[in-house]
Amino acid sequence: MIRSYLAQRLYEHDMKLVELAEATGLSKGALSDLYHNMADEVNLDVLNKICTHLEIDVADVLSLEKE
Repeated sequence: MIRSYLAQRLYEHDMKLVELAEATGLSKGALSDLYHNMADEVNLDVLNKICTHLEIDVADVLSLEKE
């Protein structure tokens, strides 16, 4: 299972989801499922914008965990 750590990364950056959406030009809806760890798939452009804005690596946002 792939787990999202977007909520934790935003907490560490003292940033709200809506602020990330505004800063990256992404819709809150595009980020919400990832934030709540409910995403079935992740668009690479979305992931790139998140990582670029937060200055973090993909591995800081997503992790493969054994079930």
